[in-house]
Amino acid sequence: MNKDLATHGFIILEPYASSIIRGTKVREYRTYDVPKQYKNTPIFLLSHGNIFGIIKFPKTEEYESGRWCWDIEVIESWLMKPKYNHPNGAQRWVKNVNQKQSMLENNRISQPKITEKEK
Repeated sequence: MNKDLATHGFIILEPYASSIIRGTKVREYRTYDVPKQYKNTPIFLLSHGNIFGIIKFPKTEEYESGRWCWDIEVIESWLMKPKYNHPNGAQRWVKNVNQKQSMLENNRISQPKITEKEK
């Protein structure tokens, strides 16, 4: 998945963000539905100023009056959690997540080997 496809983010506190990325938390329960622009769309999972990976909400349903269940699908989980610029006042959703590019470039599972000559 290309990191450029996700531009917006969903904020969730720890330890729930880590549980989502590990795949042990596959549903989110809220008193509102996912906004239409974020349904089945890749979005960043954000917590404490860090990007944990890319997720999407493929299915939501109202299981009781005013209570919603969102299915969560992890698209990418990242070894390193790059910082992003958190806008003032954002509590649930962040539009146009501005991640620090240098951290994204270093977020590979395995880094290229550097020989003594290249140092």
